[in-house]
Amino acid sequence: MKRIALFPYVLLSFFLLGWLNLSRNVVDPIRSAFVGAFTPAWRGAEAVKEYLSDRPIGKSETSENSLDLLQLQLENRALKQEVEKLQALLFQQLHPHHQKAVIAPVIYRDPNSWSSSLWIGIGEEENILQNSPVVIGDALIGVVEYVGKHQSRIRLITDANLSPAVRVVRSESPREAAMLIDMLCHKLHGENDLVRSLQTCKEKMNSKKELIYLAKGEVHGNGTPFWKMKKLLLKGSGFNYDTADDYGASRELSTGHLFSGGGEAISLIREGDHLITSGLDGIFPFGLSVGIVTKVFPLQEGSSSYEIEAIPTAFSLNDLKFVFVLPLLET
Repeated sequence: MKRIALFPYVLLSFFLLGWLNLSRNVVDPIRSAFVGAFTPAWRGAEAVKEYLSDRPIGKSETSENSLDLLQLQLENRALKQEVEKLQALLFQQLHPHHQKAVIAPVIYRDPNSWSSSLWIGIGEEENILQNSPVVIGDALIGVVEYVGKHQSRIRLITDANLSPAVRVVRSESPREAAMLIDMLCHKLHGENDLVRSLQTCKEKMNSKKELIYLAKGEVHGNGTPFWKMKKLLLKGSGFNYDTADDYGASRELSTGHLFSGGGEAISLIREGDHLITSGLDGIFPFGLSVGIVTKVFPLQEGSSSYEIEAIPTAFSLNDLKFVFVLPLLET
């Protein structure tokens, strides 16, 4: 009977065990180098995928014609990227409080961590810093988790390990209409006058009623990082208003009455409420759009806060081509 050589398997086992126990300080630079080397191939694969998706099945072509068509596909993709970049820059111009943001192309996205992270094509050379907030328009995308020389990794808000501090801001103007206006502005190509008119309409709509700031808590992703999620979802916890702040007085959890007495009872959180960053986590500035509340769970006996579900207002999380990196929050 032939004896099985165990040494290679033992060596492989020790190698895998050692790799899994490497510290993040060692693994992150290796991943960064891999992303930098793999990015051209990833972009090429995306272009080939587009080419194959548009190619009629069963139609024969000469090699020369196929190469010409592939070249045209690559050129068309490059032009699309330029249009998307200009579109993103226009979107930034419509949000003056983000003028100091740095635009960054999305260069790589691992399908196995699609809803957890992505890589952008700027890093230390562009003065990008760890923990810088990342947005598209006024909607929060995530935070810079790792900075390499020429690329950085972004931790997305749909990841279970990122928990921005948020609070409810309520007005009588429908937030859903404002989201649709943002989506339409993002899709328009070169229609500057129309985009500005839509933004003016949104501003007038939002200024009709005074904003009311209510419950504070935190949200995080739903813990499903693999591939593209069919439904982007955030989960929230710790929502109450038991401490007064600059935006209002504290309120009773279940009834919404002021602890100090008097005044109108207001529900602390309800479906359709808009969630914005509260700034209490020391990472994200106050006022970035995070999500819309879709479900408020009933209070359990003895509970001191509400739990919720919400959808992100960053409507294009699965199709990001460019993002904006904000400066670090000043402390």
